[in-house]
Amino acid sequence: MSVVQFDVEYRLSEYRAFVLDHFATVTHKRPGFFTSIFVSAVAAITFALKKYKMPLCSFEIDEGGIRRRTKAGEISVPWSEVAAIHKYSRGLLIEKSHGGIATLRNTVFRGEDCVEEIHAVERAKWGQVQKCT
Repeated sequence: MSVVQFDVEYRLSEYRAFVLDHFATVTHKRPGFFTSIFVSAVAAITFALKKYKMPLCSFEIDEGGIRRRTKAGEISVPWSEVAAIHKYSRGLLIEKSHGGIATLRNTVFRGEDCVEEIHAVERAKWGQVQKCT
């Protein structure tokens, strides 16, 4: 399998959508009006800090795992350390035991080849990943 490489520059609206989607997954319900406002406010603050530290993320995904490079440094997560892969409207959230890595659908899923490679990674790692929602 070849390596899938792509760059992501997140926007607040995308980050907020990931946070709200993941909140709904964890709590098993969509947030109400006031909860949505509170979660969105926390997401905006967190986004500002993250955007300062990592304005651009470069990703590599292969059979060994996922790597993310930013101006703050590089992290490498082998598939054995991935707790779950969540499929949301904006992309994939690769959940680790402590935190997660969001990848944007419009970046990852540009062409059929890339879609097939991502699906191949998911199929190859299905036994190592606890759940894929």
